[in-house]
Amino acid sequence: MINIELDQSGMTNENSPFQSSSTDMAEIFIRRRNKIIAGISVLRDSPFQHQEMLRLNAILPVAELMTFDIFPDPLISFTPKEQEVIHLVREGASNKRIALQLHVSLSTVKTHLRNIFTKANVTNRTELVSSCFWIFK
Repeated sequence: MINIELDQSGMTNENSPFQSSSTDMAEIFIRRRNKIIAGISVLRDSPFQHQEMLRLNAILPVAELMTFDIFPDPLISFTPKEQEVIHLVREGASNKRIALQLHVSLSTVKTHLRNIFTKANVTNRTELVSSCFWIFK
């Protein structure tokens, strides 16, 4: 689970690390298991307006989605057989073809897919392929 928070804090030139005319800053902290894994700072030379803060809040879900691809969950571990199944799914193989190539029953392939879907927190093959591209880099 990833938590994202938006923090707005005013700045003056004295405490700015950028010796510029920045007077306002919004920080987006992205956490996984209560540990910061990424952050974004937005600096302004004028205070953020309420509408602008609402817009920043609106992009938080996008920031969360970005982190899944950039920082995959290290606790997701697929067995070697599950990795083979994922590789074949990425190639477009049907369940029957996967069963033939791995010398297992169709039922076993379906069991592997259910386990993979659960571990990867996806509901279908398309989501799996788009979310697990990083496994075989």
